[in-house]
Amino acid sequence: MWARRLVFVFAVLLLAAGCEATSAGEAGSPDSSGGFPVVVEDDLGREVEVPARPEAIGSMAPSVTEAIFAVGAERRLAGVTTTDDYPREVEDYPVIGGYREPNFERVAEMGIDLLFVSSEAATEDEAEEIKRLGRATVIVVNPETVDEAISSIGLIGKSVGEAENARRLQNDLRAELDEIGDAVADEPKPTVFYEVWPDPLRTVGPGSFIHDAIRVAGGENIAADTGEAYPSYSEEILVEAGPDYYLAGRGTSGEVPGAYERLAGVAGTKFVRVDEDLVSRPGPRVVEGVREISEAIHPEAFDGEGGT
Repeated sequence: MWARRLVFVFAVLLLAAGCEATSAGEAGSPDSSGGFPVVVEDDLGREVEVPARPEAIGSMAPSVTEAIFAVGAERRLAGVTTTDDYPREVEDYPVIGGYREPNFERVAEMGIDLLFVSSEAATEDEAEEIKRLGRATVIVVNPETVDEAISSIGLIGKSVGEAENARRLQNDLRAELDEIGDAVADEPKPTVFYEVWPDPLRTVGPGSFIHDAIRVAGGENIAADTGEAYPSYSEEILVEAGPDYYLAGRGTSGEVPGAYERLAGVAGTKFVRVDEDLVSRPGPRVVEGVREISEAIHPEAFDGEGGT
């Protein structure tokens, strides 16, 4: 822990030394090209001022990277994470660390002036320390629901100077969600189990993004009473609950889970694989994820077919 803190302090000192000083008058004057400075409230509840239109943006979350592309700021994106893979062009961008482990030295060397991180990658104290010692503005983005994911696009768009593009995208996404909601409004809510990991069996509960996506898609998560975002779940309780659908990400395993095989013989549960990037990333493809879940558990309400 102490070693990590020392590396962190060294990194922010490099960041401060590596950036040009900005006069008090320049920092306080609006940027005529984008209405800067702007003030946003991030997902830690911090009021963050972005003093000028950022020209070197760092993203420490794949969902944020997707949003930066979606609002049209990709030419100013300077660095991404090791797990970024969409859109395809992101493979050509420099890497500035892992999702939970930003490389602050790399951030300093690249002169990044706006850094988006998740609350899993930087604490509030660390975010404030970078702001105090360096020129890089740090914004924490960590949506936990579908609605928060769409709202975060507005936060990102405003922060990078693409507020109008973000607003249009938000309106489109909310209109698509309304269409999905209308399609399943009169349908009964099937019970759903979502597999995060097969062995030991782990699922999603309150506080996780996928839990909310299941709700919005018109389903009922059988693990809603666990009180945990990613709880372990026993096969015995799963078989007793007998959910209508067993969902799993396409990347988790190529085999049908053993837990599901037990279910199929007892409760007639249907097994469906979904795109885990769509259903787990709270970014601009969030509605595609909700639609995929909804089509899987409400095949009668859509043109597509669900089940195996």
